[in-house]
Amino acid sequence: MTAESSPRGRPRVVDRALIQEAAFELFAARTFAGTTVDEIARCAGISRGTFFNYFTSKADVFWVDLDESIDRLGTRLHPAGLDDPLVATFAVVREEAALYTPDRVPWALTQGELIGSTGELQAAALSRFTRLCRVLQTAVRSRPGVLSDTDVLSLSYGIAGSVLAAAQAWAGAGVHRTSLDDYLEPGLHRLEKSYR
Repeated sequence: MTAESSPRGRPRVVDRALIQEAAFELFAARTFAGTTVDEIARCAGISRGTFFNYFTSKADVFWVDLDESIDRLGTRLHPAGLDDPLVATFAVVREEAALYTPDRVPWALTQGELIGSTGELQAAALSRFTRLCRVLQTAVRSRPGVLSDTDVLSLSYGIAGSVLAAAQAWAGAGVHRTSLDDYLEPGLHRLEKSYR
């Protein structure tokens, strides 16, 4: 009997984190390629349809934290509420990076041997990078008359690229890592200095 069909008590609370935990348990035992969506759903105690209410693909389970971070950035960098979009963009990106402490490293960054390299995972990662760039472009573009369209694109991709490079170095530091913002700061500082 699944949690969804339980006749007594409250239904089980299902969220993205619960499904992600079930998926990671299976990936660790069977690898990413060796695990199906149906197996993840069974392990989480949900139906296949419920899985797809939360994720569009199996690869999306790796990016729950990052999706939430991009959503927060989009909300906090909404152009209507920014006095100086450029200053706000750098500040908010730094604040978001500080939330990633040594014990909060995304699984996808540290468990490569269990995941393997698949087109599905690469496509999922690229879609997050693209979405992050769009959020940054929207914020930076709202600073009228200061940056050209080319500068907006260059700066947005530069910030996103700095985040990606910092995340890879941070994950690779192993037990010696500090928080992500320590790895991100040098790149952001150079970018910020060049656009002021």
